[in-house]
Amino acid sequence: MWTGWDWVGSLIQWQCHQTLCQLLYDYQEGEKVLIPPCPEDTHPLHVFEETQVDRHLYRWVVFVLWLKSHPKAWRWYRIIQKAHPPYSPSHTHLIG
Repeated sequence: MWTGWDWVGSLIQWQCHQTLCQLLYDYQEGEKVLIPPCPEDTHPLHVFEETQVDRHLYRWVVFVLWLKSHPKAWRWYRIIQKAHPPYSPSHTHLIG
């Protein structure tokens, strides 16, 4: 269950990830990966699991940019955080 501060922290973290991922995407050299829309009937948790974001930081960048177009993006972000805490993008192993 989310407490008030957990809720606020998660929202701020989600907003920061969106901003950082957009900056990384914009400054990526070479041809950009096309970011398709994320329809409301999509199950982002399944896409997250198939994407294997733990293999490369840029996979997380593309995933976040894809997810942010979903009408319930932040809700799905929280679900992913809860379902995959060791692969949470806030952990340094994705960056290092």
